Amino acid sequence: VTAASPQFINDNLFDGTIQFFTVTGDGKKKGYWELTEDVFYNDFIFANDSDGDYPLSFSQASGHNLSTLSFVNATPISARIQIQPRNAHVGNHTIFLIVEDRKKDYDIVQIFVRVANVNNPPRIVGAWPSDTTPSVMENETQEFLFNYTDSDPDIRIGEDSLNVVWFKNGINQTGYQNQSMFSFSPGFCEAGIYNITLLVTDTHGEYDSFTWILTVNNSNRPPRINTSNPLPKRIDMTEDISLLGFINISEHMYDPDMQQCSGSNRDVLQYSVYGNTHVNVSINSSTLLVDFVPDPDWYGNETIRFRLEDGYDFVLSDNITLVVAGVPD
Repeated sequence: VTAASPQFINDNLFDGTIQFFTVTGDGKKKGYWELTEDVFYNDFIFANDSDGDYPLSFSQASGHNLSTLSFVNATPISARIQIQPRNAHVGNHTIFLIVEDRKKDYDIVQIFVRVANVNNPPRIVGAWPSDTTPSVMENETQEFLFNYTDSDPDIRIGEDSLNVVWFKNGINQTGYQNQSMFSFSPGFCEAGIYNITLLVTDTHGEYDSFTWILTVNNSNRPPRINTSNPLPKRIDMTEDISLLGFINISEHMYDPDMQQCSGSNRDVLQYSVYGNTHVNVSINSSTLLVDFVPDPDWYGNETIRFRLEDGYDFVLSDNITLVVAGVPD
């Protein structure tokens, strides 16, 4: 008498959503499983043996890469099959399931497995600077970098492409489209707080983002002497005669941050004069015109200097000699 081999029983696996196998014209048993990435499947597979050579032993042949597939004995006539395919398993696979009886007679079913992809959102896996609140001085450069290599596993299987957009204070920096680096070089007059946001999206609308709050600190430029229009080295006056609005001090001494900047980036300037005793020198705070008023009945020479401060630094003019000529009484 020839011993009978155990036989897999064709039932519906995985809650009835997949037919275990069919018998083809050549008598071989083949199954077709349509699985979905990240879904957990759990069921039992049964077999019988007409000779009663129990318990039956269930196993899977090696050589496939469905690493999450578990196929182990559960009862003398059944095995538990569990699988939760991951992104790395997306695609087509072939597996062989085996059942043996105690006499080593066996049955084999060949399973063709297709794992359907489920979109995975992109993920930013390294952003620099790691400090989300960096700072930089005006007229220096701050670079922002990130890495998304293999961060969206759908790229590997050709089902995704990524789009990279950089924003500065909510404005799309179009020159850096799909670039892994954004470079910001704030000029003078650009001190302030900036929101730098990186947005990575995939073709399915999933996204990841990273935001830095960048502080650009003031890089002060000190006041300057206008070398192309210097102050006169000597001013001649006459006793008891004033020179009103004789010069505009801003034409001779200036501050770049005041001239070129606006708003909070402008320096607050303070003009002053020292060295005078008998000639009252006053600077109009609005017009910056300078009046020279000698004391009554006084004549002689005085040396003065103008000073310009911007709150951070200052500059002094060269010596200016005031010569007040006397007149006969």
